[in-house]
Amino acid sequence: MKNSHDPLSKDFESHLTFLFNNIHATTKISFSLFDKEFHLLSSLSNWKNYVSNFFFLNCPFTPEDLAGSKTHAPFYFSDVLHLNWFIFPLTASESFLVFGPVFETEVTPVYFQKKLDFQNMSVSSQIRFLKMLKDIPVVPYMQFQQYAAMVYYGLYNRNLDSATIISTHQATKESLAENITLSELMNTSNNQKYHIPKSHGSQLAEKTMLENVRCGNVTAPPYSDMNDGTVVGTLSNHDPLRQAKNLIITQTTLITRAAVDGGMPSEAAYSLSDFYIQQVELCNTENEVYTLSGKIYHTFVKQVHEIRTQNYSPIVRFICTYVEKHIFEVISLNTIALELGYNTYYLTTLFKKDTGKNIKNYILEQKIALAKIFLDTTSMEVQEISERLAFHSVSYFCTQFKKYAGETPLSYRKTVHSPSKTL
Repeated sequence: MKNSHDPLSKDFESHLTFLFNNIHATTKISFSLFDKEFHLLSSLSNWKNYVSNFFFLNCPFTPEDLAGSKTHAPFYFSDVLHLNWFIFPLTASESFLVFGPVFETEVTPVYFQKKLDFQNMSVSSQIRFLKMLKDIPVVPYMQFQQYAAMVYYGLYNRNLDSATIISTHQATKESLAENITLSELMNTSNNQKYHIPKSHGSQLAEKTMLENVRCGNVTAPPYSDMNDGTVVGTLSNHDPLRQAKNLIITQTTLITRAAVDGGMPSEAAYSLSDFYIQQVELCNTENEVYTLSGKIYHTFVKQVHEIRTQNYSPIVRFICTYVEKHIFEVISLNTIALELGYNTYYLTTLFKKDTGKNIKNYILEQKIALAKIFLDTTSMEVQEISERLAFHSVSYFCTQFKKYAGETPLSYRKTVHSPSKTL
């Protein structure tokens, strides 16, 4: 990021350039340096002008908020396009460093273009932005924050405390104008004034994880990929190891209940849970705790999978695993038959004998179960959920959802978010 206008201290320039280049090469996350007038000074990005335009169009903070900040507290926001950004004020030079954008989860080009329509962009501009879409990395929030912590340490030689991050979700405009950090806002006396909500994690990540346990989904993404985006509340003040242990003990309890729901005998499930909780308590470092947590998750998933499929023939097991792996794609019986080298009639008969269901209904049940999670835990529109699960039309998705869930997708979302369900 060398530039004649770069205001960063020369003593740190070579080290920062090395750090930024390595992060960018590893993650594809862009770096952009702006002055207090929002003029781009330098950039480390394959789409320099487009990234700066995206930022300029959607940044909720004013130049005074960013360049005039009296603290080193970084800013964070997620814009209307679901792009996530970190901003680091460089107070000495009245400039600021922008880190991003990233998506927290994958988005479809159709959904992204629909969002672009609301930006009143020309067709040619939309085409260029859609080309850029493939280069915007997908990075769960917690992992994005970890990279931001590396940048923060490189800039200020201090560790990043997540409580100091100024977020559009966690601070009011008044607090931004006064340059009050989130840690100050969390004081008891200030809570009543600002009504700051504390984040306790991603419902989508938690529900997906528990559904994988309940279904014995051995083809699910690695445990670390699922949990990088999860933010939890404070379970132990000033003791990171105790925080980690309390978190994983709580998570193990939830996983155990999901395993019992999935068919694992309760005595076996709770005995295994007790064993692992004792193992958690013996850990001496946070890394040991989180490594063990992955083992706990995968052990329960495997146990449930074996119980649910123990009476299935190898062919039927393959079909179930194939559906799990390709749940976001169009799955046809003919494709499965080609994979296995058997005719469709034989596969249908065998699957019905082992599971009591036909293959088409099984596929739809699995897709609708995942659609429920999306409706319950995200703000994704029905059309996007339909596209993500590879239904050929929204109307067909809604028809099948009502058939298996007993109500329409919007009615289901309204039901699960009703006050009686959230109390």
